[in-house]
Amino acid sequence: VDLAERSAAALDFAFRAAELRGAALRAVHAWRCPAHEVPDHPRGDDVVEGHTRRAEQQLAEALREPVRVRPALHVHRDVVEGHARTALLAAASDADLLVVGARRRKGHVGMQLGPVNHAVLHHCASPVAIVPHP
Repeated sequence: VDLAERSAAALDFAFRAAELRGAALRAVHAWRCPAHEVPDHPRGDDVVEGHTRRAEQQLAEALREPVRVRPALHVHRDVVEGHARTALLAAASDADLLVVGARRRKGHVGMQLGPVNHAVLHHCASPVAIVPHP
């Protein structure tokens, strides 16, 4: 889940797809530890725990409205430290469908896929739906 507001279309698509299939939904948010706060630092566990807690809160906020609209849908929340493409490919290994958002890139005509979308399209074992931000 991209925590920016532009992920709303992808979240709506994912929630509707799960609801139509009678499936549970797995929302994955990957975050990266800043280079100056490496996990092997003497206080690394505290740093990672703080970033993880903040990412969990942000994910909960991003999911608040879709969960309110579809309260019967079972939603698993995963917060992972690492690259988004790696986290999404791992999470999608047993998924029926992987839904990712796509933002429009300035200066380009039409849809230009970024590195995460490119990676999941080429390496995901399950079907992939790329939902553009309106």
